[in-house]
Amino acid sequence: MGLTVDQQIQIWNAVGTWVAGMAGFGAVVTSLYLATRTSRVRLRTSATIWATYGGTGKTDESVVIDVTNIGERPVTITGVGWRAGGWRRRKYGSQTLGYNSDLLPMELAHGQSAAYRVSLGQAPYWASELHSKLLGHTSLRSLRATVTTSVGTMVLIKPSEAILAPLKK
Repeated sequence: MGLTVDQQIQIWNAVGTWVAGMAGFGAVVTSLYLATRTSRVRLRTSATIWATYGGTGKTDESVVIDVTNIGERPVTITGVGWRAGGWRRRKYGSQTLGYNSDLLPMELAHGQSAAYRVSLGQAPYWASELHSKLLGHTSLRSLRATVTTSVGTMVLIKPSEAILAPLKK
């Protein structure tokens, strides 16, 4: 014995209600994701050594922490520094910036960049000071460059091998 037409209509009505409920739930989740995504701080960062060629025959190498705002909201960079150590012996240090660095605080709109430099020609003992004052006996693998924003977000940046090489000596 099969189902009557009235029973089939009731089954399809229940299926439609379930599908509409799942679609409504998906719409709410998607809208919450989109709403929080635009308010999140999103930065693309790097920490490496750049060489500057000025046509004078001299090459100036600088430790550069580069920051680009890839989020939708403006971000104010308030500090640049370093972090080293494990959970219990974690140390933080602020970086003194060179003459050709962008200023702090720096507001970055969507797509804008800032570069924070330390000239190794003007600070020849940069690596040894960072190693003795911040790293100490902690592992070099724990070293991270930090970028701090005005809303309290700290972005951690793994330094490139070019930065780690002089610190290994």
